[in-house]
Amino acid sequence: TTYTGLANINKADLTVTATQATKTYDGTTNAPGMGIVGAIAGAGAGETVKRKGSQVYLDKNAGSGKTVRASGVTIKDRGGVDVSANYNINYVDNTSSVIDKADLTVTAIQTTKTYDGTTNAAGMGSVGTIAGAAAGESVKTAGSQAFLDKNAGNNKTVRASGVTIQDSGNADVSDNYNIHYVDNITSSIESILVGNDVPQPSLQVAQPLHTAFDPKSVFYVQPDLNASAINPSLVVPAALQKSIILKKKLPTECINTVDMKDQKPNASVKTCSD
Repeated sequence: TTYTGLANINKADLTVTATQATKTYDGTTNAPGMGIVGAIAGAGAGETVKRKGSQVYLDKNAGSGKTVRASGVTIKDRGGVDVSANYNINYVDNTSSVIDKADLTVTAIQTTKTYDGTTNAAGMGSVGTIAGAAAGESVKTAGSQAFLDKNAGNNKTVRASGVTIQDSGNADVSDNYNIHYVDNITSSIESILVGNDVPQPSLQVAQPLHTAFDPKSVFYVQPDLNASAINPSLVVPAALQKSIILKKKLPTECINTVDMKDQKPNASVKTCSD
């Protein structure tokens, strides 16, 4: 007597465990390495790994205790035929991986201005290579720069600040960067030069507001050598508006010059009388 029946062959379980990974932030979820493939049920029949697959972080942001997941493993028989459908492939995450912050250098640029009582500096820092540029990251906010003190002088220090980075979706990703600001130490703040020996033509002159304007006691401020005519509506820097007023240059020269120290350390002053 012959009996005919049905038989089931259940799929074999196969575990693939993601390996611990560490990288520097690059704006992607790419992770180095690949999963570790456990025991293959058909190994005794010549089955082996066909594709080792890959692994990725579950998010791109810098940090520790990051999760990495493997995927893409396939199995083949000894004839090279894919037999992955015969396996329940279970992927086990690694939860101790790391993405280190990327370094980004921002260098202040050289700048020169005339003293105005503030630390404001023109321009903005020069941003170095952005680690996530290939993933579409770019400068979001260019920031600004400032002198470290307001006083006149050469070889002044200027420092940049306020740079932020965005991804291709305009989200701020600055927290993924160690932003290093490099100072410029060759900048200058020029004094407000006053006195009857200022190079001609002297287009700006000034006198303290607490005294009446005296034609024989005039303070000549450093001229704008590019100007061709006297401008009676020159703008006084806000920090100095309480102490000086602008007047036209008088045609007469002062004589018997006497040095007089001004209370402002950023201006050199001479007064003249006959």
